Amino acid sequence: MYTYTAGLLQLVEKYQLCPHLYADDTQIYGSCHPSAASQLQERVSACVDEVALWMWSNRLQLNASKTVWCASRSDPSDTGLSML
Repeated sequence: MYTYTAGLLQLVEKYQLCPHLYADDTQIYGSCHPSAASQLQERVSACVDEVALWMWSNRLQLNASKTVWCASRSDPSDTGLSML
């Protein structure tokens, strides 16, 4: 299985993000300073777009209804992030 998903792992890491793969589930996550939240969101979005293309080229399908963006912060008083 690792050989098959190695391309997916490299793709996610190219965006300086962290992949977590388990069975048919893939999680992509990253962290940043609150002032860089919009850049992180752009990187994650671009990565997800490329993952969808990778999946299509490998005869897989990204389930858009189960694809979500979640954001959290360690300081609740900071207003630099938003939930989508």
